[in-house]
Amino acid sequence: MKNEQDRESAKGQRGDSGSGREINREKYHKLTQGGAYKPGTKSRLDRIRFAMKDFMVHRRSKGSEKVGQISKVTSQPMTAERAMDSRLEKVGTGQKEEPMPLERYSYYHGCLSRMDAEEILSAMPVGHFLIRASKRTKESFAVVLSIHTSANVAHYQIPVDDSGKFYFNEFAFDTVHELLYFHWKQRVPISLLHDNEVFLVKAVDRPDWLFDDNEVILEPKPLGEGNFGAVYRGYVMLSGKKICLAVKTLQNPEDKHGREELLKEARVIRRLRHPNIVWCVGITVSSEATMVLLEFVTGGSLDKYLRKNMLSPGVKVKLLLAVANAVEYIHKNEVLHRDLAARNCLLVLVNDRPESVKLCDFGLSQEKVKEYQLAAVQQIPVRWSAPETLGDRMWTQKTDVWSYGVMIYEFFSNASLPYFEVEPFDGKILLHYLKEGNKLRPSKDMPPEVVKLMQSTFDLNPAMRPNMTQIIATLQNIMKKMSNNVVSSIAWSIHFALRQKMEGSSSDGGLGQPPGSMDNEGIASQDGDSQSGQEHNYARAFECNICLECAREPVLSECGHMFCWPCLYQWLEARPRNPICPVCKAAIGKDKITPVYGRGGCDSDPRQKGIPPRPQGRRTEPSRSGMPSFQVGGADGTGFQLTLGIGAFPFTLFTSTFNFGDQRNQNGNYQGGQVEDQQLVSRVFFWIAVLFLFWLIIA
Repeated sequence: MKNEQDRESAKGQRGDSGSGREINREKYHKLTQGGAYKPGTKSRLDRIRFAMKDFMVHRRSKGSEKVGQISKVTSQPMTAERAMDSRLEKVGTGQKEEPMPLERYSYYHGCLSRMDAEEILSAMPVGHFLIRASKRTKESFAVVLSIHTSANVAHYQIPVDDSGKFYFNEFAFDTVHELLYFHWKQRVPISLLHDNEVFLVKAVDRPDWLFDDNEVILEPKPLGEGNFGAVYRGYVMLSGKKICLAVKTLQNPEDKHGREELLKEARVIRRLRHPNIVWCVGITVSSEATMVLLEFVTGGSLDKYLRKNMLSPGVKVKLLLAVANAVEYIHKNEVLHRDLAARNCLLVLVNDRPESVKLCDFGLSQEKVKEYQLAAVQQIPVRWSAPETLGDRMWTQKTDVWSYGVMIYEFFSNASLPYFEVEPFDGKILLHYLKEGNKLRPSKDMPPEVVKLMQSTFDLNPAMRPNMTQIIATLQNIMKKMSNNVVSSIAWSIHFALRQKMEGSSSDGGLGQPPGSMDNEGIASQDGDSQSGQEHNYARAFECNICLECAREPVLSECGHMFCWPCLYQWLEARPRNPICPVCKAAIGKDKITPVYGRGGCDSDPRQKGIPPRPQGRRTEPSRSGMPSFQVGGADGTGFQLTLGIGAFPFTLFTSTFNFGDQRNQNGNYQGGQVEDQQLVSRVFFWIAVLFLFWLIIA
């Protein structure tokens, strides 16, 4: 009851009424002028300190879950009651109390930046405060009190006198905690000016996204290099689970600009919660270094994956849709990314297959703006920048749309360098090149609908470019059309798998070639010999289900079987009334097949070339057996076929079939001496049979 009365009286004193302020001021004068105690003496402070009930002195509750914590810190969480009991026991036994380090209190936020402190406190009521450290020199730090006042978030550096005591105004204490507790409990303002009295109301705990350095375990080998430092793979314990991280570090801990930029990026990502945006787990704010903890994405950088692997158009459109969803989300939250590119996307792999994309690297982003103009000289991604950015240093949501169009080009050109044909290259030359009406040229693999979308993002008038919502709707329609065309999807899957297999065998050619070796479509050029060799490999990758040979001009049926177009054409011509698949007997026709194109293969539909030449290859004829028979005329009306057998009905000792004038085995499809051996055996059996019949006649 007494504590509740104290709280109610404190609430009354915290009001804006003059009486409340006068009561507090009167109490303050009694404490300072009545001679009841000397400010800062131990006996008086003990009596004040033991009355604490609500002040936050316990350790972080999540400390027991952290990696690398000292056991004595995490073994038993320090509650307010336990802290008071331990102090009472020490006073009663005459023991001198050991002051608890400031780092052990939950209201201490380490080397938290001013911007992050203002972000935390601006959402709190007036009077809420936290303690942080601010680096003054290489080896010295200042303790700063950040508090939400009636006007704004104010920052007060806590001075230290010659004896090493901390004070506000004239009250000095051995520890920061004693100083804070005195001003909180006794309602003494930390500022004595009548028009700016600031009272401590409640301490704010450290948020869950603040970590100590010893809570993060880093692997020794870096994953890559960033603008201000290296990126490592790391781990942290959250809720008893080991979380894998990508940890951004500072190369130089003394780099103030790099630290501010790193914390700014973390602050932007921390406010964004979207499945296609990388998740910021937290930051470390110890006195030694600053690290940004991001979720680890399995597939790595998207541009590297595109250079080494082939993706079908359907998968590429799906990934583009994921990026578009992320960009639309940040635009709705008034964030400009300003650096959209395939290198700033991370690929999510599920069972080693691309499933989604997460947007990352918000180092150049600007928040709470829809338009941003850069006055100072700063490096910008020139090849991905819109004309208004190159000319006027202006960024808007429509400049992000332009950069997204360049990303579409990267997706379908295997992440080749945009505008590699512009030599020499700089921002002014590129701006002149774009104003002349030149645009990025689509690759052959890009569907027409995607080509139209990409070209719309390159309109010189920003107002004519689509917004991200319109781009998402277009991509969804394209995906719907692709999903309805099952045959085309199967053909594209086979086509890209074969291209990946063929180009993976070459160490220098294919997707990983430098930009200088690219043609207008961003595809690596080859000489005549290598192209003819690759065409041969491409043809050998298919097998016709009719002739069982390597297919030329391959086509795919709706039932999923591969054929040479000449073979299938002859098959369909021979069965005009009953066109069925030679393999599964499903319905088939010229309009129910899909040509399979590829690099080195044909570039046009073989069905449009007229009547194809008659193929030489044929499926092997089944062996014949049974009673003796005689057939005049071969398979094409020439020669004759003789079948002889020896035995007594109904048993047959052996039979032999003789083909005379048959040209089927003389077309060169069979290799080696197998045909000659078979012909020799046939002749031997033939003459033995003739002699045996002659013996039966004359005997």
